[in-house]
Amino acid sequence: MPTGKNWEAYGRMGERYGPLISVSIGPVTMVVANTYAIAHDVLNKKSHIYSDRPHISLAEMVGWDLTTGLLAYGPQLKRTRQMFHSELGTRALVESFHGQIQSQARTFLTLLRDEPGKLKEHCYYHAGAFILRITYGYTASVSHDRFLTKSENAMVELNEALAPGRYLVNILPFLRYLPDWAPGTAFKQDVKIYRRNLLDLLNSPLKWVQENMKLDEAEESFTSKWLKRGLTNEDTDLVMYGAGTLLGAGPETTAITLDCFFLMMILHPDVQAKAQAEIDTVCGRHRLPTFEDRVRLPYLAAVMKEVQRMHPPVPLGLPHSTTQDDIHNGYFVPKGSLIFANVWNMSRDRSVYPDPFKFDPERFLGPEPQQDPADYVFGFGRRVCPGKLVADASLFITVAMSLHAYTFRPPLREDGQFDVPNFEPCEGLTSHLKPYNFDIVPRYSQGAFDELLNGKSVRGL
Repeated sequence: MPTGKNWEAYGRMGERYGPLISVSIGPVTMVVANTYAIAHDVLNKKSHIYSDRPHISLAEMVGWDLTTGLLAYGPQLKRTRQMFHSELGTRALVESFHGQIQSQARTFLTLLRDEPGKLKEHCYYHAGAFILRITYGYTASVSHDRFLTKSENAMVELNEALAPGRYLVNILPFLRYLPDWAPGTAFKQDVKIYRRNLLDLLNSPLKWVQENMKLDEAEESFTSKWLKRGLTNEDTDLVMYGAGTLLGAGPETTAITLDCFFLMMILHPDVQAKAQAEIDTVCGRHRLPTFEDRVRLPYLAAVMKEVQRMHPPVPLGLPHSTTQDDIHNGYFVPKGSLIFANVWNMSRDRSVYPDPFKFDPERFLGPEPQQDPADYVFGFGRRVCPGKLVADASLFITVAMSLHAYTFRPPLREDGQFDVPNFEPCEGLTSHLKPYNFDIVPRYSQGAFDELLNGKSVRGL
């Protein structure tokens, strides 16, 4: 079983054996769909039997199997997704968050100006602070926020727990039933730590909302809205796990995409300049971009699509599982099989994206645009990310404001040459980029910038 950047290994196997490959690990059959066409056929068109999650022993021992992302397909998942859809599932609902999103983006601009060397931290804070606001009505602290710290730590632990080959109990489930003193059960100590941290992540913000509701001081949020309905204990648990899933997974994936955007601008100054010129033409130099400008910024939209294609945050997706036997194009897929959509390989499919390793936003423009990566980077079928519309809105306004306010470039070395960073994705369930250095050049004077952040019109620029 490949380790490391396994999405690349499965892609190479697909070139040799075909776009649909199967690997047997003991009694478990693992199937990898290396093309969008196959993933669409099974995960979208047959979602009624391909939407379960596999039994992952360590996840079950910790309690991650009750979070929305890993929850088994059934009534609880359907109910949770209904909850998400009622608050986040339409563009009209997302429009109600536009003011909060724009306010958070202005804070992000200030953080970039004041401490540009902490880009990754700023990206995570920016994504997480907005999610905390809409999910719990909580205003995050800029530095070392307690809930964001819990979220980040939980995702590190989840990445570790689901890494291929990291925990033998995921392959040999009987190990979980051995006594703690038996050889091969050291993983149980990790389980205790992971479980304690997960429960803390889930319970702490929920209790914070409940306490503020008792004082009649709770801001309207996903959690408070549902708690006000007088839920059953089961539904209250669904709200807790659903909100915790947004807090756990949402900041990381959005932050990864933002981080990649800035690196692509640094590596491709011509693209950056063209996007800035488009923004300047639409908005002028006297105000920041708004959501109303979006329809007139097609090149910027293409840039964001290319960023998502270049670096999908979850390259191999989360595994689906079949609830019954199936035959697809003559291939037998037994019940309980693990189905992976190799999102990374889809984004590098030469039959869909000519010259796939080139960063080229133009591929999404013109009369025959290439496939929108949103078709696959947010998941498939009944497992599509419930926060995709919110994430899309947040990413748009953040990159638009950032390009309007700043230019990003490689740092200068002592010899006067640019120290150009490399595009280096890391292995993991979620794939971060290796840290890189850059310089940030303001496009406004300090005074003009402050006026823009305060919503004032800047004249004479």
